[in-house]
Amino acid sequence: MYQGGSDGFLGPRDDIPLADESWGCDFEAEVAVVTGDVPMGASRDEALDLIRLVMLANDVSLRNLIPGELAKSFGSSNRSRRVVLTGGRDAIGAGRRLADGRLSGPVTVDLNGRPFGRPDAGST
Repeated sequence: MYQGGSDGFLGPRDDIPLADESWGCDFEAEVAVVTGDVPMGASRDEALDLIRLVMLANDVSLRNLIPGELAKSFGSSNRSRRVVLTGGRDAIGAGRRLADGRLSGPVTVDLNGRPFGRPDAGST
């Protein structure tokens, strides 16, 4: 595990600023959840019932800068954008569901208005 912090967040449709293409800009869709207080020793079902928000995050990394940062025990250079999808476990929406604690269904990823990827959030 490494620290992958950001000095700020971008809006969901903001351009990604990149001063130098040699930094190796990369992006990936991620699913994140926010829970209420989860007691120590909670079962999977108890923890699932404590989900408050399900979010999509666009994690943007500068891949060519990461090795040098990790060698110094620093975090990577990245910026994230987050979009809140729901108000909790029961409001996921059509085509998506929580099964065995995993969100399943397509995550639609476009780059400059063109289809880029359509991964299933629940695949391993």
